[in-house]
Amino acid sequence: MTYFEALEKNSVVGIDDSCVKTVDSVISKVFLYKTFARKVYRYDNGFVGRLDDPVFRRKFVQEDFVWNNLMCPEIYLHLEGAKQVDGVWQVCPMAEAEDFSIVMAKVDVEKNLHHTLLQGKANAVIVGKVADTMMTRLHNLTLLKAATIPTFKRPWRELYLLRLQDLREWCAMVPEQLPVMYVQNVLQALEKIADDPYVRAYDSAKMQVAIDNHAGNILIFDDSIEFLDIYQFKEHWLAVDPLVNITRPAADVFALGGEALGQAFLKAATPYYSMPDDKTVYAYLIEAALILVAYQYMLKKPDIAARYLDWIDSHFLKIQ
Repeated sequence: MTYFEALEKNSVVGIDDSCVKTVDSVISKVFLYKTFARKVYRYDNGFVGRLDDPVFRRKFVQEDFVWNNLMCPEIYLHLEGAKQVDGVWQVCPMAEAEDFSIVMAKVDVEKNLHHTLLQGKANAVIVGKVADTMMTRLHNLTLLKAATIPTFKRPWRELYLLRLQDLREWCAMVPEQLPVMYVQNVLQALEKIADDPYVRAYDSAKMQVAIDNHAGNILIFDDSIEFLDIYQFKEHWLAVDPLVNITRPAADVFALGGEALGQAFLKAATPYYSMPDDKTVYAYLIEAALILVAYQYMLKKPDIAARYLDWIDSHFLKIQ
């Protein structure tokens, strides 16, 4: 029995509470208890990396926790180790651990920007607060982490093209929903942006750490904005033009909240980063939207994916 399965059966020694609900994502599962939660990654060997390899898994989970704890310490509390003793999983010190979970404060994950947009409850004040909080925390996170990330020494054009290669592989995970020719057409247009002056001659000193900040990872509370699951999986994703961080949630706002709200989000982010020409902005928005198309198909939500696809199709000429 794996640690994952033992958690599902509420049979881990040292965990006295019983799981009341689970929440699935593509690569992990969150086990919800009465007052807290545990996030555990699946034993996957795929797009993210060798999560079935103990060495990779330990490093990945530790980095995931560090980044999320820096961005949101109120929610990401500590790492917890577990090991098997005579075939029974039990909680143990991290130094002895064979597997790991991230212990989190229990929050209402339905109170995210994604659901707020779908319910028609988002407005310019809310998206402005999201942009302001996000950019402020990203500035501070960059000061803390940039010196430790080798990717900051690489040209942005190179990193941009690597992102597009990954996007091709990401979309290939749902080939029936995203035909190869459609993806190829979009990516060819995005690849041409790499030769525009903005990307080709980008000043790497302006780069920022990247977070996974799509709308499902942004929580909206009465008195605060918080972020979940922000760690980026691959080293070459960790440093970006700040416009990537801006357009990732902006694509959600445009696709799910409408044009006026999307423009309000971009305007709120402008004091922190001067926007380039529209062609570049929409190229970044379309890249972000295509990521979410594939993601929503993976979550088996074709109606949501269609809204991103419609937005891409209606704005594609802006990058021609």
